[in-house]
Amino acid sequence: MRSSTSVTCRACCMMAAVVLSGWTGSAVERAEAWSSDWIEVTAGNGVKDDYYPLQIEPEKCSFKFRVMRNADNTIGVEAFVRDDKTVVDDSPAGSISCPTWKDDCLEVFFDGDGDRNPNTRGPDWNDNPTPCNAGGEYAIAANGATQSDYASAKKCFGSLWGGFAAPWTEGGRCIGTHYRLWFAWDCLGRPAPPPGEPVPLRMTVCIHDDDDGEACDYALYWKGNPKYPFADESAFGEIVLGRIPAPRFADSSLMVQFDKVDLAEIGCGELLRRARLAGAEAVQIERCDFYLDGERRAKELETLSGEISFFENAGFPVALWITSLGYGPMTDKDFLRRFPDYRPLCSFEGKTAAVCTTDARWREAVAENVRDFIKAGAKTILFDDDLVQACRPGICCACDEHRRRIAARLGVSDVTPEQMRDAYAGAPNPLRNACLDEMGESLMTFCRAMRAAADRVDPSVSIATCLSISQYDLDGVDVPQMVRLLAGNSTGRPFVRLSGATYWVCHPGNSRNWGQGLGGVIEYLRWQAAMMRAEGIVPLDENDPYPRDIRVVPEGMCEAYDRAMVAEGGIVRNKYVIRHNAKTNKGIAPEYLAAHLAGREESERIGALFSDAAPVGFEVFAPPHLVRDATLPVPYAGKNALLKFFAQPLAGILLSANGAPTRYDRDSGAPLAAFGPAAATLPKEWLTRGVIVDRDGAKILKERGVDTGLDAKEGVTRIGGWSLYENACGEKFAVSANGWYDLDCREASPTPVPAREIWRFFTGKVIPACLTGAQGVHLIVKRRPDGSLVVLANNTRGGAVGPFSVNVSGVSYDMALPAYGCRALHVGGGRD
Repeated sequence: MRSSTSVTCRACCMMAAVVLSGWTGSAVERAEAWSSDWIEVTAGNGVKDDYYPLQIEPEKCSFKFRVMRNADNTIGVEAFVRDDKTVVDDSPAGSISCPTWKDDCLEVFFDGDGDRNPNTRGPDWNDNPTPCNAGGEYAIAANGATQSDYASAKKCFGSLWGGFAAPWTEGGRCIGTHYRLWFAWDCLGRPAPPPGEPVPLRMTVCIHDDDDGEACDYALYWKGNPKYPFADESAFGEIVLGRIPAPRFADSSLMVQFDKVDLAEIGCGELLRRARLAGAEAVQIERCDFYLDGERRAKELETLSGEISFFENAGFPVALWITSLGYGPMTDKDFLRRFPDYRPLCSFEGKTAAVCTTDARWREAVAENVRDFIKAGAKTILFDDDLVQACRPGICCACDEHRRRIAARLGVSDVTPEQMRDAYAGAPNPLRNACLDEMGESLMTFCRAMRAAADRVDPSVSIATCLSISQYDLDGVDVPQMVRLLAGNSTGRPFVRLSGATYWVCHPGNSRNWGQGLGGVIEYLRWQAAMMRAEGIVPLDENDPYPRDIRVVPEGMCEAYDRAMVAEGGIVRNKYVIRHNAKTNKGIAPEYLAAHLAGREESERIGALFSDAAPVGFEVFAPPHLVRDATLPVPYAGKNALLKFFAQPLAGILLSANGAPTRYDRDSGAPLAAFGPAAATLPKEWLTRGVIVDRDGAKILKERGVDTGLDAKEGVTRIGGWSLYENACGEKFAVSANGWYDLDCREASPTPVPAREIWRFFTGKVIPACLTGAQGVHLIVKRRPDGSLVVLANNTRGGAVGPFSVNVSGVSYDMALPAYGCRALHVGGGRD
């Protein structure tokens, strides 16, 4: 007897899954597209191959499988095989031509032409071409070795079929093997059927079991002739593959985007190949700045229709990415020819940019685009982040029409730009309210027109928008209400692309950036995502390294951003990794895709570690719509200052910069942080949890009758610039000596926050996790259902950091991280 290389259960748990690109089951599985329910096969109801005399107890070796039609019109098979011992001595890992049937393996047999041939392996098997063109046998061993020597598509693993084998574990113990496979229709020797029609499929599935290291001991089939199960197609079973479900854009996990220049220069086929390589599940096609008319318009719409159909037929939901109000100076020749007297947005200082929402002719032109794009096949339309009035070019629009409308709201004859500007300084006032109300109503009027345009053609079409930094406050619009209005009664779930990109950190002159690092951008995204999820809206992130050049935005920064989004969870990753044309360099740097592929395994590990885990840390209370009732700096602080204070969760950004964990779910029971005007609406019943406030927030609470210790002469403990105080009602506060506008939230010089001491004062316990001694390392902390903690220490800077310390549940872990490196800890519950 030759020596056995059997794999014990312990070693089996450590086997790496063998994975090939091309499996598209995840998106389709969410759409419940399996063509069969789980089919259980045991010694009691299956077919045993008579060639193997060994009898197996049903509970010792069995399997279940299901069959599906993938979104890209390939065939999917998934199986879980229960086996008490795994042996793969005859199947070298990585081989695509080996005797897998001698080892523990899964085999799939197809009667590709449906001829029910009773003997596909006659004496002339190797010379007879007929069986070889009609399906055959495809096998994968428990270590990922494969064979398709006896099939219509010989030795083609990785091209016409693929998948993986991985340990199947329960309760930390290996109990068998999990298989997932996909097959192109070429494996059945026939062309792919149309996606819209059901397809009967004659096939069977079997498992082989080798326990002694010799040949196979036992083989069990779903259906078959016991004397000739692998060759007698007449005894195979039948499964009807259903129609390919239309995949939904908001149900994807990773999406990529293509500029119209990319599609013209590179072609749909090559871009599809790259999208699959990246593991994308949805695509955006760009048609911004669409001002064409006449024959050129008709030809462009015809081209677009073909592009949409191409990607949809390949199984990718498509969002058409379009302009709403535009950017900066409107210089396009076709735009100026059609709209020579357009009304631009106007700042308090008289600067103009883009198009004002009150321009009725332009609004109808965008509505015409929506209608024509839907007629060309668009099922999802996504407005770019130009659907804003504040921040492009100012805090709100001061054009003649908007000033007329604001004056009418106030019952006065005129309102000047200077008066509007001064309304955004000092105490709340009616003019500020009127400005906010009119900005919000203008945006909602525009959105209503777009929804009506879509409904005239196809009410099932989904419309969404990309958010910008001003929409949560300065634009005066309720974001969830706007998102739902645009979505209408469409069949897909409402979604929105969040604001906050990698490039913010690399462009110091950008109004979005006031010195915060990537950690601050991540906190901004987490804040938005929590609000959207609470409203039943699917959030997409914005991992855009504009100008898409690694010399400006390093590829490692995009990976650090992406890891945080994976750990946060519940966010569709909108990642710029495939060529998206940029005027500055005519395409995205290829290093972004290379870094994405290199980091995919790490991201998958982080995703698995943080799945089903709940956030841990200070609950940041930072509701939108604060500017209306806030006391603002005097004189007018300017656009950049107001965008900083009224567009981002500064409390979370500051805590994160001090190495403290944060969370944005509501009413979590955790200690709180509420800065500035957020304190005005902080629920009174939450104060016993403990609240971190700035001096301005403490004054607001005092005006509400809450004793925060501002006037206390005793009972106050001072740590650095913070005062810790518990009042007679048992309400605890940590009050900063600085006001809201004085706190420094920049990554390089954040106002110190003694997070550990504050947490212990509030709770009497050690903070779950906290780091010290490193700038630019961002923490995300969650608790798994078993009570263990998972911590992502994520270096968001381009230089190495360390040594520094991460304290988790009272235990310190010293570490150092390379540039944009990370470490994921799993502590407690018997794990470390």
